[in-house]
Amino acid sequence: MVKTYKVGESLKLRPIEMGKDSNDNDYLTLLEGNDSNRTFRVYINPIKFDEDNLPSSVPVVVSKIDCFERLSLRLDITTLFKEHYQLGKTYRFTVSDKREDPNTQALYYIVSDEFAEHRHYTQEDKIQVPTSLSRRSSPARTPHSTERT
Repeated sequence: MVKTYKVGESLKLRPIEMGKDSNDNDYLTLLEGNDSNRTFRVYINPIKFDEDNLPSSVPVVVSKIDCFERLSLRLDITTLFKEHYQLGKTYRFTVSDKREDPNTQALYYIVSDEFAEHRHYTQEDKIQVPTSLSRRSSPARTPHSTERT
């Protein structure tokens, strides 16, 4: 019996392979369950996994169901990041490239760690990395000061 889904439903599915479509977009082929042959495709931009080290499962959301009961899924990046990155913990990323988004002309960097490759968008022509955790001292401001900081 084929399982039915609802739009907006969250799922955890097992990736079995990565691929590229005819427009060079990355996607994952996901397996519905261990006892099923039903697979789904989810596009994974702006994240890219190491094909030899795919996660055991990925969170997705049903975004559309067509008249033939075919599902359109989107990667739930918020849940994915919550599962793999904890606030306050330090992670080491490698910056491997700087690119311009062809659709928005926004500048982004390709950064990667042991989990995945990500796009880091910025509004400036450089990544600002703090050199220390201490606050910089700034000049004291008084109500009569005309100096702008």
